[in-house]
Amino acid sequence: MQKRSAMARQVLHIHLDGFFVAVERARRPELVGQPIVIGGRADGAGRVAAVSAEAGAVGVCMGLPLREAATRCPGAHFLPGNLDAYGEVAEAADALVRRAFSRVEWVSLDEAYVDATDLRPDMGKLVTATEAIRAALRRELGLPAACGIGASKITARVASHLARPSGLLYVLPGYDARFLAPLAIDVLPGLPQSLRESLASCGVRLATLGDLACLSDDVINGLVSCEKTRGSEVTLWRRLASGDDDRVVLGSPVPRVVAVQTKLEGAFVGVDGLASRVQDLARDLASELGRRRLLARQLTVRATDVTDAMHNGTVILTMATSSATALAAAAATALRRALGWPRSVTALSVRASSLCAWDAQPPLFPARDVKPQRAPRTRVARSLRDLERILLVAGDRPLTRRAS
Repeated sequence: MQKRSAMARQVLHIHLDGFFVAVERARRPELVGQPIVIGGRADGAGRVAAVSAEAGAVGVCMGLPLREAATRCPGAHFLPGNLDAYGEVAEAADALVRRAFSRVEWVSLDEAYVDATDLRPDMGKLVTATEAIRAALRRELGLPAACGIGASKITARVASHLARPSGLLYVLPGYDARFLAPLAIDVLPGLPQSLRESLASCGVRLATLGDLACLSDDVINGLVSCEKTRGSEVTLWRRLASGDDDRVVLGSPVPRVVAVQTKLEGAFVGVDGLASRVQDLARDLASELGRRRLLARQLTVRATDVTDAMHNGTVILTMATSSATALAAAAATALRRALGWPRSVTALSVRASSLCAWDAQPPLFPARDVKPQRAPRTRVARSLRDLERILLVAGDRPLTRRAS
């Protein structure tokens, strides 16, 4: 893929500040303003996966043993976490962002880069679109969003960091180096501590990004000759510190998921009472896929019971499709997989994933409809698994996920 000139680009970085805590508070409004620790029971053997600002103010942080967190903040609400809920909100956030922008690259559940180049000539329209996204994320999902706009990924990323928890910072085109130069070196994401130590051992101390951007070739050559570090590594970070970043937004214009859902009046028990409803949802989903000119390779039915637990059933389709008949049949199968025994269900959703555009080349030999396999290793899937490993560390298993 040919890279576009950095001067011709405009990148938006979105950071959903305190994502996991915000999701929990949206589900349980009574927790607003209360200290929250996500990771397991207060007496569990695991570690903290996420923490609210109120708990963080008394020394609770990610990775801290849960028992130590309970000692530091005895009044905190300790929650096990809900991977399905986090994934569902992340999908909804993706859909909101795509209302205004088509190319979105999610690097984690709470962080995305957006290619906003098409709106670059009209600063007012770009700011208006970004503000609309921030407002929708807060209004519809309860998520505070910090946004940064710049001519490169690194500039946009640093700008959103300075705009936390829910502001917007726009760096005008051509001002990247001036914007970055006076900032503390710590705001540069990913800068290796080993590199800073190597520079310090040679008498070079970095206080600001401008200090790093102004490193001379002689200093870099001296580091290489002393075998302190590789010259290419230092040169790369010097470029980034000045805003010279030619990385492109790699996101696909195709969304991760398209979903339709409904809340049921009363509680329905078992598959028989829900079959017609889930098939109606699948037909609505087919209409939405057709409107967007998309095909689905995987379909999931999610049933929420009276305890707010989510139960998933997945079908891998024999070929990419938007056929109402095929999706309705797959939804009936997925529903049976989701509800292994009678449950009181209060909400249903049908979700299409592994999407492709109508003009995408289908596989020559489609796979048979088999028992659901592990989902493709998308960035969001990896983020969920990383969080799950934290939640289940050291044998403390506060969270279980029903197999599809």
